[in-house]
Amino acid sequence: MSIDKKYSSSILITIIGLLIIKYELRFDGEFGFIGPILSILGWTTILIIIVIELNKLRYDKKQIKYNSLPIWTTLIVVILTIAANRITYFKLNSENKLIAISNKPRAGHPDKLQLKTNRDYYAQMDEIEWAYRQSGEYSIEKDTLHLDKILISDRGEIVFRNLYIFSSDKKYLIPVLDGTASIDSSEWLTIVKNTSR
Repeated sequence: MSIDKKYSSSILITIIGLLIIKYELRFDGEFGFIGPILSILGWTTILIIIVIELNKLRYDKKQIKYNSLPIWTTLIVVILTIAANRITYFKLNSENKLIAISNKPRAGHPDKLQLKTNRDYYAQMDEIEWAYRQSGEYSIEKDTLHLDKILISDRGEIVFRNLYIFSSDKKYLIPVLDGTASIDSSEWLTIVKNTSR
């Protein structure tokens, strides 16, 4: 059973579009140069397919009925991609209750932990050539912060612990290791924004 030629362009656009949308909806994991490059290649491929379809319409004078399905498929993929991008944007940019950054020097930006007002957290570790991000839920009980997961990069490095205590002056989050607060201040997180004081 073969696929009708008039549907082949639409199927290809749909497959590429779904891969782009899947990438846009990703919150957690490692991000590097390959993601944006693949996204650009995907959109370029879709654009080439549309140009080919429009040229078929222009040069095929005998064609009585034009197949507009690839154009409509592309329009739907574009709308869904924009919606996926907006969902990701609003999730990551919702109001912060607390922002804390690491004291460890890195080549990129400092590691950042954002506690959102809706009990979600967003943790990120950025280097020059890649980034690692994770989201989840948190809870605060008295002076203790509980994250639902330990953030470990794909390289095996522990970025954020799942248990912290607030310093007495509420300027630091101190990780708890094996039931004991860490005395190594390089592992502490400095609180740069706290609206819950």
